[in-house]
Amino acid sequence: MTVTTVGVLMAGIDSRIVIVGLPQVAASLRADAEQAIWITQAYVLGSTVALLLVGRISDIVGRVKLYTSVGAMLERISSGEHLLGFNIFGSYALARQKKDPSLEIVYPKDYTLVMSRIAVVPKAAKHPNAGKAFLDYLISKRGQDLIAKAALFSVRPDVEGETTASALTKKLGGTLKPLPVGPSLLVYLDQAKRLEFMKRWQQAIKR
Repeated sequence: MTVTTVGVLMAGIDSRIVIVGLPQVAASLRADAEQAIWITQAYVLGSTVALLLVGRISDIVGRVKLYTSVGAMLERISSGEHLLGFNIFGSYALARQKKDPSLEIVYPKDYTLVMSRIAVVPKAAKHPNAGKAFLDYLISKRGQDLIAKAALFSVRPDVEGETTASALTKKLGGTLKPLPVGPSLLVYLDQAKRLEFMKRWQQAIKR
């Protein structure tokens, strides 16, 4: 009933908009008065039917489901329980796609966030030299080749393949938005702040 009511309301608004612009539309199509009336009726009928269909699809799909785990989200998509997922780590999606070729990965055209994977050697490390050697290996050509093969995206320009920073930059260009590394990234590691954020997020989605 709600969908029908909204559909009728929108149809009424649309018809008034079309009526205002009808003289220009008719002139562009070289239509007489009778044909112009049919143009209006066809537009209103088409838009109303489309609106009802979209409303019905929304009823079937339901509200947005929120997850705190990318793995759980990918499981639901692979099983067919969900049709799509948003804000999924690219490396996780690529790894799942290898197991399930039916999955399709879409990078947003407005912007795609890029997150850094950070490795550090603590000041209190028992074997700091071994840690430094490991970091050197991570950024070496061989280490970055292995990272690219694992779909973790190599940052070295001399490493080739689809899962490299250079390939991603070539594909997406200015839509890539790297997240700056800083203390602000640690804020939501606090469980209380994380839960509060999730609560506010769920409330916003339900509006």
